[in-house]
Amino acid sequence: MLDTLNQQSYPTKNWQFDTELVPLQIENGTIVNSHKALIRTDTEEVLAVHGNGYHIISHDDVVNSTYDALKQADISSDYELKLLIMTMVESLR
Repeated sequence: MLDTLNQQSYPTKNWQFDTELVPLQIENGTIVNSHKALIRTDTEEVLAVHGNGYHIISHDDVVNSTYDALKQADISSDYELKLLIMTMVESLR
């Protein structure tokens, strides 16, 4: 049913960006060994703070997996797919 949805029509630049886990440093310069900061490498924006057990999953993988699951579900095509990219600051508001 989603055959009419053209995945290529969405601006992939919005969710295709590189990230990196870096040591978490607080204002006084202390390194927090139990956590890491997830940053965008192009802007150095902190996206989230995670424990050491966290592994990076790219936004591209998440978006494409969700798209593929919707396509495989063969549900009605009478909806609009919207992608919302939120930063850590926006999610706290």
